[in-house]
Amino acid sequence: DHSFLNHLHQTQNEYSKAGGQLLKIGFDKHHFESDHHLATRRLINNPYSFKNEQTLSIREESMKNLASKYNYEFEAHASSSLIRPYLSPFYIVSSLRRAKSFIIGTHNLYSTMICDLNYDSVDYYSANSQTATVGLIYNISRGGVPDFYTEQKNKSLFNLGKRYDFKNYLINKKASFDLFGSDEQLMNNFFTDEIVELLNEHKYTIECQRRVFLVHHNLSTIPEGKQLEDFMKFVDLLAKEVIKNKTQISNASIE
Repeated sequence: DHSFLNHLHQTQNEYSKAGGQLLKIGFDKHHFESDHHLATRRLINNPYSFKNEQTLSIREESMKNLASKYNYEFEAHASSSLIRPYLSPFYIVSSLRRAKSFIIGTHNLYSTMICDLNYDSVDYYSANSQTATVGLIYNISRGGVPDFYTEQKNKSLFNLGKRYDFKNYLINKKASFDLFGSDEQLMNNFFTDEIVELLNEHKYTIECQRRVFLVHHNLSTIPEGKQLEDFMKFVDLLAKEVIKNKTQISNASIE
């Protein structure tokens, strides 16, 4: 049940801090009772008779293998309500149709999620259904993280500045991307040389609202294989840099 899974999750964190590793195996035929990643799981004796069990597509199978490689959880057909609460601060939630193929990584100070979103792309003439691969970083403690978004230099693809009422800031001359936000001092503290260098190397759009990071490549689908694995690695690396930065800011304020 959920209490056991939460205890197991805490034990995994303790092993990880001590330099060890505790793997969960044998959950292939267990299914979530709700959308929470630590919800009760139920063993299905005949998984082919389970109403939500479906044959995995090539992409879903690839994402499942990727999750297994990094000891993450994978859910192919969980409800969109699994991700909707984390997307609520972002404008894309208003056009979200469904989400699928969730890779979930739960860590001590943050969590990550990779999934595919189906959303409506609206122009002056019509509304078309599109698919985007997105990464989320969430469950980050309060303090030290500004609301912002980044775009490639001189390429305002989504007009997010007006949507979020953000201003363009030049916080680091080394930055090869445009940065928009609402708190210049907080952004100056947050965007260290290490974070700027990381964002320079990877041309993803990053939106951050209420300490939740939404990462994507122009709201397009990232192909399975190496590109998707690199994307997942970037999301995790960004999360680690955020946590390191928050720790440094906290230590500096104490001193």
